[in-house]
Amino acid sequence: MWRTTSLYVASPDHRFSLRGRKARGTVALILLWAGIHFTLTVLLGKSPQYIAETFGVAPFTLFQGEAPWRLLTALFVHGGVWHLVSNGIFFLIMAPMLERDRGIWPLVGIFVAGGVTGFLAHAVMNYNDMAPALGASGGIAAVLGTYPLWCRRSMLILKVEPAQGMIPAVPLVWFWLVMQIVWSLLTPEAGISYLSHIGGFAAGFAIAWTWNRFSGRRRRPPKLRVVH
Repeated sequence: MWRTTSLYVASPDHRFSLRGRKARGTVALILLWAGIHFTLTVLLGKSPQYIAETFGVAPFTLFQGEAPWRLLTALFVHGGVWHLVSNGIFFLIMAPMLERDRGIWPLVGIFVAGGVTGFLAHAVMNYNDMAPALGASGGIAAVLGTYPLWCRRSMLILKVEPAQGMIPAVPLVWFWLVMQIVWSLLTPEAGISYLSHIGGFAAGFAIAWTWNRFSGRRRRPPKLRVVH
């Protein structure tokens, strides 16, 4: 009997389990989103509209100087259970690879920077919009933005007993970005902030490029050692 057992990203150099220290940051962020959503909707009984208006980023009010801190809070709240679950699954598939190679705090920093940049991109292009934007998608897109530079050999692995399929992750990431651009042009009123995704991706790519550029400058060539 064929049965799906796992879907994750790994490189030919290493594979790892979501259990253990190598994905703690990824799992902690997802649990934080879920905990915030549970607290607001179940324990406090707040409606999705209240959550969006209180913690989301409305471009017009942002440029009026009202509550700029919402650029951060909007990254940790979601518009509903499906919004939360879909973001969580996508993040769980893609983020552990970055965490494994760079560590927890670079992952968190890239996630936050990408999320804030994504909301700013959305706000700049929709500066008269009163509708608030929210969700972790911009931060997740920033993680994807690091793949072309940091995870070039990574593979998206779908393991189905007794077989296993592998797809190169980087072409898939570029295809995802192209589709975000296409959808932003064809369906601008879809209620999804594709510009947040594009802005987040650009932030992640820029961070990875800058990291490679300046860390490379600080590297010194290894000293020649003569072995007798």
